[in-house]
Amino acid sequence: MMKCTYGRLIRNIAALFILAVFIIPHESFAACKRGGGIFADKSISTTTISLPKDLVIESRDYNAGEVLYTSGVKDGSNDDLTITGCSSRYMVGFFYNHSPQVEATAYQGVMPTNIQGLGVQVMAYNQAGPYDGEMIIDNSWHDGDGSRGDHTLRSSSYMISLVATGGPISSGTLTFGSPVAQVDFRESASHSDDGDVASNLSLSNANVVVKAMGCSADVSAISFPFGKINLDQFNGQTKVGSVPTQDVNLSCEPGTNVSLSVTAVESKEDEANHTVIALTGAGNEGVASGVGVQLGLKTSGYDSGSNGLALNTSIPLITSNRDGGTVISGGASGQEKLTFSAIYYKTAAVVKPGTANATATLTLTYN
Repeated sequence: MMKCTYGRLIRNIAALFILAVFIIPHESFAACKRGGGIFADKSISTTTISLPKDLVIESRDYNAGEVLYTSGVKDGSNDDLTITGCSSRYMVGFFYNHSPQVEATAYQGVMPTNIQGLGVQVMAYNQAGPYDGEMIIDNSWHDGDGSRGDHTLRSSSYMISLVATGGPISSGTLTFGSPVAQVDFRESASHSDDGDVASNLSLSNANVVVKAMGCSADVSAISFPFGKINLDQFNGQTKVGSVPTQDVNLSCEPGTNVSLSVTAVESKEDEANHTVIALTGAGNEGVASGVGVQLGLKTSGYDSGSNGLALNTSIPLITSNRDGGTVISGGASGQEKLTFSAIYYKTAAVVKPGTANATATLTLTYN
């Protein structure tokens, strides 16, 4: 009786031991891995994007969030990648790989770059389960879908955009490490835990020359002191007065387009194609009549000649030929000189004496 009972006990212990052998390894060796069938492609799904060689932008203050370039959504190299063996507690991470994107956020999901005022944003798509929609790369971990088994990334895709972070953007060479970003499947929120990188974004051109087109002027105002003009000089002449020209020197990003607008009150008697500025206080007692002021300008790419500068309209002074963000030819050189001139322009048959001052606002626009 005692012998028989002992035999059953041995068999029960053996059964329990065998059961433990099958249960414990299943939990201990759960790991998210790129896998699938015998013939499955187990390689990382790599999306390759070529950034533009040049990015031509305006020299101005930008609002945070303005998109200056976007690649559009590009598919990866493995359109049917399967992640297998994950436990129910697996995590999915959306991470940048290099500085300065790994350290900080510049503006609402936009990461800083080495160019002041310019950030980068990467979006991931079709990353399996709850992440098949649009997911921002933001250096964070997310819970998996809570299920065991296979997770398939069908046509894993990425998009990269260059975005203003607010304020001016400086010229320079924008550089990235590559791969720029990746999506991890791990058993916990750690890059070193069991699991694999499922997909990443690689750049075939990781250097972008950023050209903030613009110029800076060496003066903020110019004036033309005519002094006294004898009325007799207007007899038989339309243009009177000889004053030294005034130069405005510009320091420019080469290739910049430069335009000018002259904002001023136009003389009501102007018959010179809208180029004559009315005198200040015209029509008032003590102010000359029958005359206005006409400005002229000469640059490396523009000459108003005898026509004068048109008022209240944009005038292209220096232009370039561009192919996308690349300047093919033309545009401003590093240094440009704008030479302004001024004359009195007779607008009526009779010129009456008085003060003869005029003002205008000169606005230079760069792009």
